[in-house]
Amino acid sequence: MTVKPLFIKLSLILSLLFVAAVADGFAFQLGSPDISVTDTTTQKFGSILFRVEPDTAYLYADRNYEDPVILTDSTMFTLPVGSHRFFIFGESIPERRMNLKVQENDTLIYKIQVPEKNPANERFSAYAAYKWNANVMVFSDEETLISVVNSDYFSYGSLRAKLAPGVHRVRFESVSGKSHEVYLEVNSYQLQTYDHYFKPKESNARVAGLIPGAAQLYKKETGKAVLVFGAVGLTTAAALHYNSRIADESQAFDRVLSEYRSSTNETRALELGNRLDRLDGDIQTLNRNRNIFRAAAVLLYAANIVDAFRAPKGGFARSRTFDPFRDFSVGVGEKTVKASFQFHF
Repeated sequence: MTVKPLFIKLSLILSLLFVAAVADGFAFQLGSPDISVTDTTTQKFGSILFRVEPDTAYLYADRNYEDPVILTDSTMFTLPVGSHRFFIFGESIPERRMNLKVQENDTLIYKIQVPEKNPANERFSAYAAYKWNANVMVFSDEETLISVVNSDYFSYGSLRAKLAPGVHRVRFESVSGKSHEVYLEVNSYQLQTYDHYFKPKESNARVAGLIPGAAQLYKKETGKAVLVFGAVGLTTAAALHYNSRIADESQAFDRVLSEYRSSTNETRALELGNRLDRLDGDIQTLNRNRNIFRAAAVLLYAANIVDAFRAPKGGFARSRTFDPFRDFSVGVGEKTVKASFQFHF
């Protein structure tokens, strides 16, 4: 008995989807775009000239957070041709995140100046940082320790900090021993928020449930993920296999029926009639088997989706995002144990 091309194609598609789910892990993390640099084989270069007025500024290039480059008036950079990302900040200079494209044998001039006074804009941009007396607010699972590396700031579940302008490293440590670190580009006058959760998010699990076994894999239930993927995949493949067999047997039935109708020999006609009876019985059996596996595949897929809504051991992550311009307070100190929220409308 040969395996039909349709069955092979479906198996390959399901396998690729499962591999993609394993590789990605459905972490739904914020991505870090790679630097786009062209002509690296020939090493063509161009330049960027930064003009800073009137103060000194600091720059991080291409997400290299080791040490900032000090910018004064007429600081020249020679870089490979392509697009480069910069984070520029200063005490009296609003932060800038930008992508600048370097052309071959060309010098791009970029001016960094203190903007003209605009009281309305200043009040709006600085309001959140002023209200919270912080420029960084970080959230995670309640039992996760959050700390700013090389500082005294730490807290469980949420952290409020007032950091110097520049790039700071924030570390997350779960009770299971897992850790995660991220670099935050901090400005002196704007409040930025960041969250990272070790527990799975319910919304992500629901999306992952569209692929059999992916939600279980996302919730770190590997054994169940393999079982669900295998059960749905095998029943679907079996239903498709029987469907292909039905098509083959139906074609054979049509050929025998055509020969039976054109037969003029009584013995031959009787023989063909018996074959038609056998083929019809085989087709009915194949139909029943196909319907059984088809129903099983649908039920298992539905069970997979329902299971995606089930909270894993330890529960789903409790996301705590907020709009800093809303009128409510967050009970988060520099060294608190637990965050509490109070809404005032």
